[in-house]
Order: sequence, then C-alpha cells, then structure tokens
Amino acid sequence: MSAATNPLDAPATTPTSVSSVVDLAGPRAAGYRHITVDLLTPILGAEISGVDLDSLDHETWGEIERAFADHLVVFFRD
Repeated sequence: MSAATNPLDAPATTPTSVSSVVDLAGPRAAGYRHITVDLLTPILGAEISGVDLDSLDHETWGEIERAFADHLVVFFRD
C-alpha cells in the first residue's frame, strides 16, 4: 500500500509581489446603481469607488452594506 501525498507537506511558496496575489484591475461587480465595486480577488475583497462618504443616502449605504456582505472586505481610496 502506498502512502497518500499530503498537499500540506509541499514546500511553501512566497509571492514575489502583491500584484502576483491581487489583480488590482480586477473585474467589476454588477448590480450596483450608486457605487462602483471592483473585485480584488475571486474569493474576497473589493474596492468601492464613486461615492462621497461625507454625504450618503440610504440607498447608497445599503449598497455599501451589500458589497461588504458579498465580499467580506471593502476598501475605499482617498
């Protein structure tokens, strides 16, 4: 009987740059009317743009909450 190969026994690799982990020009999430949501990874993380955080209406805040629920991590740039 041969031993099964455990993927956790494989040597760890370290990415050489952030861009090799995160495609900063990721696809855009659909279904938002008041904000723009660009995905940072296929699994989690999104950048929200096109919104003035100083003056949010209820619909825009609802979209931000939905983006957070959908992508678990959201970023806003200055």
